[in-house]
Amino acid sequence: QSADPLERYDTPAWCTRAILPMLGPLAGKRILEPSAGRGAIVKALLVAGAAPEQIEAVEMHSGRRMEIPLVSHIECADFITWTPLFGSPDLVVMNPPFSDAQAHIEHAISLLAPGGTCAALLRLAFVGSKGRRPFRLAYPFDLYPMASRPSFTPDGKTDSADYAWFLFGAGHGGRFAVLEGKGS
Repeated sequence: QSADPLERYDTPAWCTRAILPMLGPLAGKRILEPSAGRGAIVKALLVAGAAPEQIEAVEMHSGRRMEIPLVSHIECADFITWTPLFGSPDLVVMNPPFSDAQAHIEHAISLLAPGGTCAALLRLAFVGSKGRRPFRLAYPFDLYPMASRPSFTPDGKTDSADYAWFLFGAGHGGRFAVLEGKGS
């Protein structure tokens, strides 16, 4: 699979569906998808029952932003410097650019409403870096590795990396379960 220099990789819907049971009910939550690309996670959240008025999306590339389904607010901005217009999110669901994942996660956590959760889809190797020890200590997380490797490209090919959902925020830290189903 060739690398996209802008890290434009759509999250397969089954990946988002796989983590939904760990996030609790979506009803009434203010939800954010940062660095939303074409809104793959937004689409999966809408199919799962989230109402459009619950969701806010941020995407820095105007062309991709135009493909995001209509939700309460879609802003064209760099997420790292963005602040919410409509209050803090209760839930952030994201597939951050791997090259800047830690900064995206730290910013997302800083925006959360009290008791909120940040769910980030990352390469499993993200957890193993020695350089991230201070991050791991500062931000405990639950870890949900995916048993199946996702494909982020239209050709259906996967890379050689394993992926996992990391859940950060109040009450998270130490839970582990393998998400078995790939779904359709």
